[in-house]
Amino acid sequence: MTTLSDAAIVLSSPHSRLSIAAPSQGVILVEAQSLGGAAPSGVECFERMLCVGLYEDPRHTLCVGERGNLTIRYRDLVIATGAYDRLPTVPGNDLPGIVGLRAFETLAAARAVPDGARVGIYGQAIEAQRATTAAADAGIRVAFVAGPGALPMIVATRRPNVRLEAVEGTRALKRVVLAGSAPLDCDLLVVGFSQPSYELQAQNGCAIELRGDPPVIWPIGAGRAPMLVVGEAAGWFETTACAERSTQAVAQWLSGHAAEALEWTHHASPAVKPDDAAFVCLCEDVRVRDIRAAVAAGYRDIELIKRHTGAATGPCQGKLCHGALVACGAEFGVDVRIPTQRPV
Repeated sequence: MTTLSDAAIVLSSPHSRLSIAAPSQGVILVEAQSLGGAAPSGVECFERMLCVGLYEDPRHTLCVGERGNLTIRYRDLVIATGAYDRLPTVPGNDLPGIVGLRAFETLAAARAVPDGARVGIYGQAIEAQRATTAAADAGIRVAFVAGPGALPMIVATRRPNVRLEAVEGTRALKRVVLAGSAPLDCDLLVVGFSQPSYELQAQNGCAIELRGDPPVIWPIGAGRAPMLVVGEAAGWFETTACAERSTQAVAQWLSGHAAEALEWTHHASPAVKPDDAAFVCLCEDVRVRDIRAAVAAGYRDIELIKRHTGAATGPCQGKLCHGALVACGAEFGVDVRIPTQRPV
């Protein structure tokens, strides 16, 4: 195990797109993937490493990677760990053929979307724009774009201000059901909703609340240690604007000046009762009705619900389902909080 001391640490992900200029104080960049030779000058970089825990007294973080373990004692913390795809809690949300925005961007760039596939997009305006851009760059025709709010004029068939009610199919996705309109044929549905990463903020002492539609986990409060959250982790999903503003915020922070706060960009939507047939946790096959039954049986704490049902205990460890799990619990009267975020 290697230990480094007295540094400002920047925790990054492939979607951060940060440009870091080294100030006089030491800066360490911990990057989840390879930088591809684009390491910032004067910044000590550790590639293909993940931060798995924040600790107090002394203030340090544990990072793990191919070269072993690394502990870093830090003064300041910058979290630029990106976001996850968030799937809506509707019937049929486990059918093959439903992919998140980031998964679609990867598939489109790899030219892995089958020719002739009927591609539909349902999401927030910014994410829908990103999905159509990825499709256009790969020569993929988009059949329709829909979303719960306003949408840019990006394809001919568009359904703004409409709720996704269900997805249908036998062994794979075949149709998308939108409120107030006839079902739309679809082989591949790109879901454009984002869950900003939140685990490290929770470990640093932040509380959480639910925001957006579908609801996602949003950390609130300053945390115990000095911390700046930027990029997709701060709720900014428009690629160019996110990169530019995040880079400016990090430069101000590392120079000892207060950085402008990055605010949540999506408008709140009215809460909608989750459907009993929808999956909350795809990893462990836990449906809304399972959460309802657990609460009715007396498990009225999110930690107890997790242990009783198995929700959020699968491979993703809650990344895909914490938002749905907490929102579902809140619908049934459970306090809004996530299961305990423990360092490894």
